[in-house]
Amino acid sequence: MFTLGCAESQNFNVYYAMKILQGMTATAGQTCGLAFIQDMFFFHEQARKIGIWTVCFIVAPYFGPVFANFILAGTGEWRDVQWLGFGFGCLILLCMVCFLDETMYRRDIPVESQPPRSHRILRLLGVWQIRNHKGYFATFWSSCQRLMFVFLKPIILLVMAY
Repeated sequence: MFTLGCAESQNFNVYYAMKILQGMTATAGQTCGLAFIQDMFFFHEQARKIGIWTVCFIVAPYFGPVFANFILAGTGEWRDVQWLGFGFGCLILLCMVCFLDETMYRRDIPVESQPPRSHRILRLLGVWQIRNHKGYFATFWSSCQRLMFVFLKPIILLVMAY
C-alpha cells in the first residue's frame, strides 16, 4: 500500500513520507523467509533453499535500479516505476493466496496425531491456527525461552559484547 502511495503522491513531502513507511515495512518478507524455509523443507534441503532465497533478495537491490532506469528512459515518468513495483507486489500477493498454504507442520507428531487440515481458506485466514493452537504451536513462554537460550550462547554473547 505504501508503494501505491508513492505512485499516487503529488508532491515530494508525501512521496518522501511514503518511501520512509515503505522502507520500514519492506524487510518483513526478508526476515520471515528463513522461518518459512525451516517450516516447509526437511533439514537436508534447507541449505540449498536458503542459498536460493539469499541470492534472490541480495540481487534485487541491484536489478531494481537497472530495470527502473530502462523504464525511466523509455517513458520519462518516475511514477511508472512505482506502478510496476505495486503491480509486482499485487502479483506476488495473488500467487500467495492462490498457491501457498500454512507452512507450519510438526514433523515430531505422528501423522495420525496431526490435527485435521480443514478447508484451505480457513488456514489462509488463520481460523485453523486459532482452533489448533493449543498443543500444536509453541506457546508465548516457550518462544521466549528459546530466544533466551539463543542469546545465552557464547558466540552471541561475544557479538553483543563487541
